[in-house]
Amino acid sequence: MSSILIKFIFYIRFLTIFFGGFLRIFEKDLKNFAKHNSGLTIPLVIILFSMAGIPPLAGFFGKLYLLLNAFEEKLYFLVFVGLLTSIISAYYYLKLVKLLVIFHSCFNIL
Repeated sequence: MSSILIKFIFYIRFLTIFFGGFLRIFEKDLKNFAKHNSGLTIPLVIILFSMAGIPPLAGFFGKLYLLLNAFEEKLYFLVFVGLLTSIISAYYYLKLVKLLVIFHSCFNIL
């Protein structure tokens, strides 16, 4: 059971790092994306919130169950690494949400 858990944790972390790096490369294109595709910006923001682990979304529950299972298996180092990488990735995902929503106000809040 623990070998599957370790592989899954590393798979999720590498996937998160890859997706974050991909979005970081195309950050300038996202500025124009929010201006011209406001209908597609909303699903992208929801996906970023889910990957950041915001509680009502699936990403939160996936991370929660994964970290609880690792904690029950007494894999404390992996729990620490998982929490640390979740915090770091949440920072970058929320930074992209800020770029999409606040700076260009594609939702016309103001």
